[in-house]
Amino acid sequence: MALTRSLSKQESEEHYSRHWFAALAKFHQVEKPASWNFDEKQVIAFLRSKLAKGTPTWKRLTIVEGLILYRDQVRKSSLPELEPIRAKLERVVDAMTNSKHTERGPLADRRNQSRAFWPSESSIVGKVFRWLTFYEVRKGSNGCESRDREWN
Repeated sequence: MALTRSLSKQESEEHYSRHWFAALAKFHQVEKPASWNFDEKQVIAFLRSKLAKGTPTWKRLTIVEGLILYRDQVRKSSLPELEPIRAKLERVVDAMTNSKHTERGPLADRRNQSRAFWPSESSIVGKVFRWLTFYEVRKGSNGCESRDREWN
């Protein structure tokens, strides 16, 4: 039986920074990502594609923070300057959650607050499914009244 260990926070951050860099390189169809120097415009284009797919702001903020970690720890560079993008996304997240930045948790607190602010996808799908089921039973597939059922 193989034993697995959980990643430390630093290992986890590095793992996700590499993941987001790989996703950025794949988005821009880069053949040799190891030698590719990305810039702010490419990151913004990637984030806009994520926005178009419905990715929430807190997750786009996580992407930028991962790319900053990749830039700092793996590439050991100060370019591209992604801090203005991170600051803008932080302001948007703060405005959406109506909370101020706390000292103890950099992103985790905001992520938890934003999840509480927005209902989960499964709860929305469940509500839509119940509504559609109720509507179908009430109206019937032919538009006529169907037999009544007890609904909670």
